Amino acid sequence: MNVRLSAAVAAGQAAAALSRRFKLGGGTVIAGHVARAVCPEALRNIAGSLSAGCLVLSGTNGKTTTSRLDRKSTRLNSSHT
Repeated sequence: MNVRLSAAVAAGQAAAALSRRFKLGGGTVIAGHVARAVCPEALRNIAGSLSAGCLVLSGTNGKTTTSRLDRKSTRLNSSHT
């Protein structure tokens, strides 16, 4: 991990912790915004380092349901190979 990406991740984690500490939110969104501001290619770099790839879900509604469906589908497909 390069220095800029490391700084971006650390800054995102710090922002998330502060958001939770001061009860401004859950800290999940601000972490990504801060990390991307520090290192615009952060998501691409992190996703590229994953050996099995990455699926990113975003939006307002349906993320949990979609994540659970994807996890179940992945498990079913891997048991058939």
